[in-house]
Amino acid sequence: MQYKPGEKVVCVDGNFDTTQPRFAEFFNNLPVEKVTYTIREVRPLEKGLLLEEVVNPEVRTMRNGILVWVESGFAMRRFAPLLTDRDEFSDSILEQVSKEIEIERVLDPEWYVPEEVEEFEELS
Repeated sequence: MQYKPGEKVVCVDGNFDTTQPRFAEFFNNLPVEKVTYTIREVRPLEKGLLLEEVVNPEVRTMRNGILVWVESGFAMRRFAPLLTDRDEFSDSILEQVSKEIEIERVLDPEWYVPEEVEEFEELS
């Protein structure tokens, strides 16, 4: 899934193992399952997200052999895109179904004849 800053997402996995060593050092705040958030930053290499509504402290860590201060992100797998535009979603589903129907027609041209076509042929 390709996320973008400003995109709305829903937390689908809010189960965090808070017993891990140093967990509290990295995370003061956590996303809550079934709550909507706004992406602040996408970190593709880490497959992580930072959220507008959830800010945590920066911690020292090594990146490419350099000691840096960075805020820990949350795994992308914990989120799903928020579907806000039903028409856009419906259009994409209709487009996919249309493609599948066209494939079926190519593989077996007689698999489906719409009723309108049958009625039209009867009238001719």
